[in-house]
Amino acid sequence: MDIESSLKSDTAKKVFVIVIVIFAICVYKFIYLDYITKNEAKSIVYNEYIQVEAEIIGSERTGRRGSNITWILKYKDINGTAYKGKQRMDTFFSKSLGEKLIIYYNPSNPNEFVSEKEYKEVMN
Repeated sequence: MDIESSLKSDTAKKVFVIVIVIFAICVYKFIYLDYITKNEAKSIVYNEYIQVEAEIIGSERTGRRGSNITWILKYKDINGTAYKGKQRMDTFFSKSLGEKLIIYYNPSNPNEFVSEKEYKEVMN
């Protein structure tokens, strides 16, 4: 009987160690790699983005009493093709129609763009 309980105890220890190792690998992958290195992954993508000046051509207000503002932007790629896009601006400063601002767009898909603020946060 003593040998049998010893074998069960050794098996339980091995299973416990395996579970702890698998848990540690999951924590490393899902927390460290996905969250801590997210800016590194973005910086690789944003490295290809091109700076361009965009013009505010309209706005949309949503939320309670229109507190959330989404600006409608118009910009041109390096070939001169015009694009329109929407960007929610998190700022206390009011913007007006016709005002210019800097964005960065993806040359592979010019419909994808980010604000200057987001670009600089990731790239710096």
